[in-house]
This record gives sequence, structure tokens and C-alpha cells, in this order.
Amino acid sequence: MKRKGSDIERPRKTLQEVRDFVRFLASEMKPKGKILTPFNVISGTIIAVGIVLIAIRFYKGLGAVTNLSQDYPWGIWIGFDVITGVAFAGGAYVLTFVVHI
Repeated sequence: MKRKGSDIERPRKTLQEVRDFVRFLASEMKPKGKILTPFNVISGTIIAVGIVLIAIRFYKGLGAVTNLSQDYPWGIWIGFDVITGVAFAGGAYVLTFVVHI
């Protein structure tokens, strides 16, 4: 069975399209302005602290990060859970009400 000319050219064309897309994507990802903006500095600091806390959590366990133990099983986390739980539940209730009507 002979191959048609378009069958042979199609993979080459697809490969060229992928290369063009990668070049376009690389050019779009280059910074177009200052890198050290206040937003980037604050975001970088928050990310760095988060990475350190995640490393401590994996190295020492959950108790080192949350300060929970057999003596103090709830700590401040119960208050945090109640506050965030009420906020999420209220938002879900309002969204459900709006969708229903």
C-alpha cells in the first residue's frame, strides 16, 4: 500500500506547528517589565515562608506546625475552623439560593 504525499507531510507540519507554539510561548513568558515590583517581593516572601513551613511539617510532623498535642488537642484551631466553616457555609447558602431562584 502506497502512502499519499499528504500523509508524509502531515507529521512534519505538526512538528513545525509545535515548534512555533513553543517559540511563541517562550517569547510570551519573558518578563516585559520590572521583576522586583512590590507585589512580586511580597508574593515571593509569602511563598518562601510557605515552603519553609511545608518543609518543617514534613520533617517534624503536624504537631510542630499546629502546636496540637494530647494535652491541648483543640488549641486555636477549633476557633479558626468555626470561623472559616461559617463563612463557607454562608457563601454556599447564598449561592444556592440565587441559583435556585
